[in-house]
Amino acid sequence: MMRRLAVLAAGLAACLLAAARPARAQGTLGSQGFGYHGGEGSTRSRGTAGALSEFDAAAPLNPASMLLIGRSIIVIQFEPEFRTTAVPGGSTRTSVFRFPLFAAMIAVGPESRGMVGVSATSLFDGTWSIADSGVQNIGGDTVTYRQLQQSRGGMSDVRLAFAWKFSEKIRAGLGVHAIVGNSQLATTRNYRDSSQYVPATIGASLRYWGKAISVGAEWTPFDRLTLAGSARFGGSLSVSLTDSSRLVSGSVPARIGLSARTDIAKGAQLTTAFTWNGWSAMRSMLQDPRGTQDAWDSAIGVESNGPVTFGLPTVWRAGLSSRALPFGVGAAGVREANVAAAICNYGLQGVFVTKVPKDALGQSAINHLRRYVVYLAPKGSLLSGDLWGLIAAYLRNLSVSLAFALPLLLVPILIAYLLAVVVVLIIPAWLHGSPEPRVLWSSLAGLLVFG
Repeated sequence: MMRRLAVLAAGLAACLLAAARPARAQGTLGSQGFGYHGGEGSTRSRGTAGALSEFDAAAPLNPASMLLIGRSIIVIQFEPEFRTTAVPGGSTRTSVFRFPLFAAMIAVGPESRGMVGVSATSLFDGTWSIADSGVQNIGGDTVTYRQLQQSRGGMSDVRLAFAWKFSEKIRAGLGVHAIVGNSQLATTRNYRDSSQYVPATIGASLRYWGKAISVGAEWTPFDRLTLAGSARFGGSLSVSLTDSSRLVSGSVPARIGLSARTDIAKGAQLTTAFTWNGWSAMRSMLQDPRGTQDAWDSAIGVESNGPVTFGLPTVWRAGLSSRALPFGVGAAGVREANVAAAICNYGLQGVFVTKVPKDALGQSAINHLRRYVVYLAPKGSLLSGDLWGLIAAYLRNLSVSLAFALPLLLVPILIAYLLAVVVVLIIPAWLHGSPEPRVLWSSLAGLLVFG
């Protein structure tokens, strides 16, 4: 019996790995193949529809882009996603809430010329569910059932990278990738006549393991132009059950990215990007690989300094892109068009686009510091960090000063209370004879309570 269940679990896993199930049955393209590929970009590059992917310091694409930050930083990204898939006969809406990116980078070397970083992003999001109904013949009886297929998990791209700035114009980096993850697959069938037929459930747990390396570089030949490029070379990639029984194997898809960024106005930059993805490296892992083709993606975006809102500068972004999804429907490939726009707070995103101008006297740099470094004169905004810092410093200094001043101010009051007790209680008692103990105790208690 256990052997039969193991065979059924392997068969279920193999069926759910298929890439060519009808779209009307799946309801979302995210359930094709190994899942939905989001592009591995952070909020910054997504704001330009992927045009800034080669200049995205938090994304595990171009390791040289980490040098754009120039300081140690931790990035955590929350990404709710609402999808609508239109197919012949209707449409399906799904929602996914996830944390698709984590990155931590540390500046090293003299003048922070080097960066060491680790990041983890979602390579394929394999979380989906499909509900349908049908009729099954069991022992001559026709039984109506409702079936639910679910998948939870996906593949993650974990990268350890190092980047170095050789000069003001040349930067390069190297990264080592581990493709890891797991998926929990389950199929549950509930029969309408529950008194005779119990629900049937079968599931499987898949594990993913792969490796790859990446290289990247950035070159600034002119003050207003920066070129960037990166390449990922994929190693082996395997899918196995939790008992280490290997199901399928292939290769991590290779990737080549090229991008150019130029200044089009003061504080505004135009970026174009072209990316080639070798999705065909995963064909041997799919039951129907016809819709999996190598493809070129393209994107164009604008990033500009925006107006000051609530005392804080903003960064505006917009972009257009066209890209191919890794897994198509049957023999047909699927392309995705993206239109994106974003408005970001300067304090969160401005580090990527701020450039301190330099001249012979350094006046521009001094003016930049006077404008953005506010000391003891915060801007009039409740969201200003300088304002709350000044309030906290004032309250701290006031409390420390009062802690030393209050005892000194209370000394004359205590002396006055002591004299009053002596004159009103102690002296009359002595004049009329020896004071009773209760008089002394009441005098002391009055001094402690009221003094």
